[in-house]
Amino acid sequence: MVEIEILVNNAGIHPFKLFTEMTEDDWDKVMNVNLKGMFNCTKTVLQKMIEQNTVK
Repeated sequence: MVEIEILVNNAGIHPFKLFTEMTEDDWDKVMNVNLKGMFNCTKTVLQKMIEQNTVK
């Protein structure tokens, strides 16, 4: 079994338009990918790290 020692959340999206041209739907998509994705990855990996006792 491989231990998880670190998690790097380094991914995200942004529409190819100016911020001032973004719609609320554009904003929701960005937040769902960028924040919700980070939340889900961190929650999953953190649980495994806690089980392994590798949380520092």
